Formats: sequence, structure tokens, C-alpha cells
Amino acid sequence: MSEVVFWFAASRTTKPEKMRMSEVTIAAMAVSGSCAVACGLLFGSPAPIVFAVALVYTAIYSPFAIMLLHTYFQAVPREIEEAATVDGASSWQVFTRVMLPIVSPGIVTVALIIGLYSWNEFLIATTFLQRQDKLTAVVSFFLLSGQYSSDWGEIMAAALIVVLPIVVLFLVLQRRFIEGMAGGSVKG
Repeated sequence: MSEVVFWFAASRTTKPEKMRMSEVTIAAMAVSGSCAVACGLLFGSPAPIVFAVALVYTAIYSPFAIMLLHTYFQAVPREIEEAATVDGASSWQVFTRVMLPIVSPGIVTVALIIGLYSWNEFLIATTFLQRQDKLTAVVSFFLLSGQYSSDWGEIMAAALIVVLPIVVLFLVLQRRFIEGMAGGSVKG
């Protein structure tokens, strides 16, 4: 959600201000990833490790989300925002009642893509989440296959369980996802 607020503000600023905002955001993302890893390694208990992994995912996927949301906010004509301001809307009302409904297909698209990336991420989850009760679904699925034997029925059932939430989520949000992909691809 922070990316949405950031790009709403950034899409309506001048070029030098936007460059400064981008530089600060990229620096903050680099620092947040490093701090998350350090936090998880220093404290060592499971709660900070899970929190650290969540921060690392945020640091990794935020640039992609920010760049995608930038195109959606840039596609909205300034006249719509100015009309709402003339009608007496505050900046927050313009953001929540005018801009969010217009760019909601883009937000859904970004959320689905980032959620899919996070769901399928393997390396960071394998590295930092060592306890059996803290493993992600993908890592647990990987651990089902043994070195000398595998129960293929169990592996196929687990594959269905791992894939089913993503398929259901996409089917439910398919119309918004397609609108978002089409809306962000053309600059008008």
C-alpha cells in the first residue's frame, strides 16, 4: 500500500522532485533489506526471522511494484484530479475517492503479481526459515521428495494444495487482472 501512496504523490510532482523521491525510495529499499537480514540474524528466534523474511520480500519486490504503479498513475489525466479539487475534495479525498477507484485494476494486478512471486519464492525461504513449522508451502513441497524413494501420490496431492490457492485467486480476480494489464500497457 505504501507504493500506491508514493506513486500518487510522485506522479503529480515536478521532474527534479520526482528524481529525489525515487533516489530516497531506492536507498530506503536497500537499507530495509539489509536491516531485515541483520535483524533476523541477530535475534535468532523464529518471530524476528519470519519478520525479517517479510521485510526482505518487501525490499525485493517493492521496486517492481513501484515501477508498475507509476505507469497506472501517469495514465490518469490531471484534469480528473483538478476537477475533484475544484469540487472541494481534499488531497486525501482525491486519493481515496477518485484516484484509487480509477487505478484499482492496476493495484489488483500488482498485488497478484507480487503475491505470486512471494508465494513461489524459494531461496530466501529455504535460507532463513529453518524450523519445520515456519516453512513456506513451496519449501515444504520440495522437502516431500526423498533421496531414495518418493510417495508420488502424496507429492501430487501436495502440488494441488500448493497450486490451488493461486488458481482460485486468479479466477476470482481475473477480470480486474486483465483490465490492469491492458490499462498499464498503453500510454494515453
